[in-house]
Amino acid sequence: MQNLSENQKKSPMYISFCTQKGGAGKSVFTTLAASWLHYELGFNVAAIDCDYPQTRHICLHDFDF
Repeated sequence: MQNLSENQKKSPMYISFCTQKGGAGKSVFTTLAASWLHYELGFNVAAIDCDYPQTRHICLHDFDF
C-alpha cells in the first residue's frame, strides 16, 4: 500500500463484507478493517452498516418470561 500514486490515494475505494448469515462478524470485521486502513495506513474512511433491521426480536420479546 506504500507504493500508491497520488491519484490512487485520492480516488475512492469501495470495500464490502457481506454474507446472509447473521452473527458472522461482519460488523466487527468492518470496524477492524476501517481502523487499520485509517490508523495504520492513513486513509480517510467512511464505514456504512447496511444490515437490514432485524425487527423479529421485537415480536419475540413479548414471549420472554
